[in-house]
Amino acid sequence: MSSLNPPLTKEDFIHSSWKEVIDNSESKECRRYYDGFHSKATAAKETGNHRQYEIFDILKFVCMIPVENIKDEYLDFLAEIVDEVSDPELKAKIAEILWVKRGDYRSGQLAVEAYLESAKQLEDPQKWKCCFDRIERSLRLARKINYKPEIVIEYIDEVLNRYKGEDPLWLSIKLHELLQEEKNINILRKKQLLNTSKYAALAEKGAIFAESSKEWDKARNYWEIKAEWHRIEKNIEKAYTARMLAAETYIQEAEYSLTTQPTPYSKASHYLQKAFEAFEKLKSQSTEEERTVINTRLEEIHKRLLEYQQKLSNEFRIISSEFNISDEVEIARAYVREKEFP
Repeated sequence: MSSLNPPLTKEDFIHSSWKEVIDNSESKECRRYYDGFHSKATAAKETGNHRQYEIFDILKFVCMIPVENIKDEYLDFLAEIVDEVSDPELKAKIAEILWVKRGDYRSGQLAVEAYLESAKQLEDPQKWKCCFDRIERSLRLARKINYKPEIVIEYIDEVLNRYKGEDPLWLSIKLHELLQEEKNINILRKKQLLNTSKYAALAEKGAIFAESSKEWDKARNYWEIKAEWHRIEKNIEKAYTARMLAAETYIQEAEYSLTTQPTPYSKASHYLQKAFEAFEKLKSQSTEEERTVINTRLEEIHKRLLEYQQKLSNEFRIISSEFNISDEVEIARAYVREKEFP
């Protein structure tokens, strides 16, 4: 860029066809924009349009390489165009670059808001990670620069209320876990947004829904999340009950595997062993009365585990073959015959 005289300006950017890349992208993510900007840069170079080439080359690098690796010579141009970028995903990346590289507080603010808008644009319960990553990035930056973390938390709250734990994959679970980070709990308390009973109830709905769908990993996650919400509100009894229910999912999974797995007793034994370990761990954190209940459960699990293990031998099958390899066997024997063992 430094070779251009005069240097690139906001007007150069406005009159470029950068929006075509955004409009033609299937998903509004920087990693998807990279190919479009790369193609534009190549075409501009071939036609000798050096100013267009530089614009698209810079945008290509913005979309792909880590923030801290952006060249300092790009920063003046990026500072000129950041307010002209209408796409929240690209705006967020440029604003974050200016915050990281120049410590520009206003750019940090723009990044917080733009990442949040990008999350809303990318929200998809099936392709949940893109949305979650932007939410997490927005919240961590908001916390770092002390700028409106509550707007991110309010969106998280909205998403959790909307899905009620019935989204097909992991978005709600990850958002619960994000809220439960200690620094975010402090923000919730400070902004008077902490509603542990509501979040615990949402986690319970998610756990029950996951159990009904035989999604045992998700169910366990939700019961543990519910337990953590109760721990935060200092309701030890409810936290204990939720952790018991989390451990019980291993037993449910063991029973379910008996009807669905090709080696049912092997799988069931594995999950019962997991259940035993989960209850043992829980026992170390429990009262004397609770330990009595847990010990009874452990005895039941152990008895059932022994029963299943006795049935394991029936699952081993003899595999036979019609191939005759006697010639190969004889060749191997002849090769070593009369040789010393070493």
